[in-house]
Amino acid sequence: MAKKKFKAKSFKVWLDSLARLLVKTRDEWCCQYEHCKGPVGVMEWHHIRYRTLNHLRWELDNGITLCSSCHREWHNGAKLQKWFCETFPDRYEFIYSKPKPLGTWKEQDFLDVQDKLVRLCIEYEVDPSRLSHSQGKRLVKLMEKT
Repeated sequence: MAKKKFKAKSFKVWLDSLARLLVKTRDEWCCQYEHCKGPVGVMEWHHIRYRTLNHLRWELDNGITLCSSCHREWHNGAKLQKWFCETFPDRYEFIYSKPKPLGTWKEQDFLDVQDKLVRLCIEYEVDPSRLSHSQGKRLVKLMEKT
């Protein structure tokens, strides 16, 4: 039987789902901005550095949970960015010093990220039911293999 063609775009959606779940779990599903004035509604996954940077896109240190109000505020000015730098200097240093690898991403690179994120799901004891039904089943299957 022929091997299915690897589709990076759909795999990115899958990895985004895992990273989003992990960041929100790590942050206890709460807005991390200490001066949040709410109203606290939907919790969102925010990338400190652009998510177009694959070498940082799924790094948990490059993510933070913000309520939708604080997330909008982040994108409308530098106040929250300055707060992040002062509050999380080690994370800030890591994401701004991690070198970008040369070349394009191959299938194995995405699989390596998946393995890392699945191990973290086990470590953080994430609830797969927080994902869509099919993604939750996929995560449970991968967690059982690990």
